[in-house]
Parts: sequence; structure tokens; C-alpha cells
Amino acid sequence: MEGPAFEVRRSATSGQGVFAQRAIARGEQVLELTGERLATSDVSPLHYCVKVDDDQWLCSLGGRTDDYLNHSCDANLGFTQGDLRLFAIRDIAAGEELTFDYAMAMCDVDDWGFNCSCGARDCRGRVEGFNMLRPRFQRKLRPFALAYIRRMFNTRRVAP
Repeated sequence: MEGPAFEVRRSATSGQGVFAQRAIARGEQVLELTGERLATSDVSPLHYCVKVDDDQWLCSLGGRTDDYLNHSCDANLGFTQGDLRLFAIRDIAAGEELTFDYAMAMCDVDDWGFNCSCGARDCRGRVEGFNMLRPRFQRKLRPFALAYIRRMFNTRRVAP
């Protein structure tokens, strides 16, 4: 990467956000999610978390750059390698907010979700785990989801 790729600043849609400081090419690694790995029983409502395996979460108490990544139903970042690194899934313009679809990192958490206000043309209206998505959205997001989600849905038939 040449020069700083992103900065945290005020987002029009959701408090703070992470924004591209320069153009980012499709396929470029942008950042990696960081934090402490915890079992479900050790996760607190104060944590910012993504689920990384059946009983394992990557958590932080906030303040890390990746904690400011907002959700979008038309995200520009994804876990293309299945690990915690986020890559540009399309070309991103300088000044554009960097986002990922939270369903790419959440699954089998049936009581988790919130209303979506991302404003995307194809907004689902609600942010929920991968397992709660309609099949067409599962098909769209699976190539960009974390490895444990890909494994779960590799053996399950996703209906047309």
C-alpha cells in the first residue's frame, strides 16, 4: 500500500466511520480485524465482537480502527480469504466510507440484530446473522464471509 489508506472520522450514517484517504483497488488488503479471542461465556455487552468460530469471538472494548467500521448492505470490503483480513471487493474512491456487511462475520446468533439505515439501493432493512438471511443474500455474501460461515454453509444446501 502506498500512503495511509484510511482514517477514522464522522460518518453521515452512523457516528464514526472509517474512510479511504486514497483510491483503493479491488483486491487490495485494507485492514485486519484485531482484538482478543474469547469464548461465548466471556463476552460482555460492552465488547465490540465478530464471531470467528462456533464458540469463539474476536472482541475489543472499542477504540481500535476496525471498531469504527460500519455495516452496509452494499459493502466495499469482504473477508475474501476467509480470515480476519478485509480486502476491497470493488474499487473504492478516495473519501468513500469503508464498510463490510456484518452478516459476513455473524452466524447462529438468532437473537442478534438491529434495524439497518445504510441507505444502500438493495438494503435489507435489518442487520442479522448470516443464518437469518434469505438464500439470495447468503449466495451473494458467502464468498466474502469468514471461514467458519463458509464451512457451515458449504455442507448445507442454500435454496434458490
